[in-house]
Amino acid sequence: MQPLEMVTFPSEDDLSITADFYPTTSRTRAPIIASFHQASWSRGDYREIAPRLQELGFQALAVDQRSGNAVHGVTNLTAQRANPAHLGTAFTDALPDLRAALKHARSLTSGPILGWGSSYSSALILKVAAEDSDLADGVLSFSPSEYFPDRQLIQKAVVQLTVPTFITSARSEANNHASIVSKIPTETPVTTYRSITTGRHGSSALWMATQDSETTWSEVEAFLAPFLVTPPSAPGLSLTSSELNVHPGTATQLLAQVSYDRRLAL
Repeated sequence: MQPLEMVTFPSEDDLSITADFYPTTSRTRAPIIASFHQASWSRGDYREIAPRLQELGFQALAVDQRSGNAVHGVTNLTAQRANPAHLGTAFTDALPDLRAALKHARSLTSGPILGWGSSYSSALILKVAAEDSDLADGVLSFSPSEYFPDRQLIQKAVVQLTVPTFITSARSEANNHASIVSKIPTETPVTTYRSITTGRHGSSALWMATQDSETTWSEVEAFLAPFLVTPPSAPGLSLTSSELNVHPGTATQLLAQVSYDRRLAL
């Protein structure tokens, strides 16, 4: 497994963004998942998750957005720069950081780019992907809701969402995103999953300490499999190697072929 690399790149307003890059040996071809943390946290949200993504054949770019603080002893360095620069640090102020991170990821590989959000960023990544489908070939959204002053911000955005989308939440949170899912076009491949136990808010649903995290991982891995440029080394995936050899722009058709239909587990 390749070690993580701390990287920086500019946001749309030139604020320097810090991220941890988890490469694979096929770094110019392998897919990259740009991973965004939940409120008050940092790129440390993915310290446990990103290495498993590497094992599956994905590269991860775990990003510090300007709206955040720290988790797992990892300080949000982007947020630290935003405050003295008198830049906003509200949830929606992080939108330029999400777009910049996806563009940076696109510059690193010829493989697919996915956006992955947790809590507030899980809602924002839906908006970003809906408004510019060139930024991400697929989206994973962990505990989305209308967290913003405009209580229909995400619902209004996702009517344009076309890329394959995975939405999940803790069992108690399912109703929080029902209105969002209902606005996604029916032709868009959408997989929804609600934890069979209590689950946990955001991406921490995948942490080993979370009850039933392995079941959630199984759902995530099934969604991710078609985006791999080469077959994964991890066992348990049922797709054939011909189905796994895909390129950016073909994932939507492939997901339909392997029955990633809308599953509203609400």
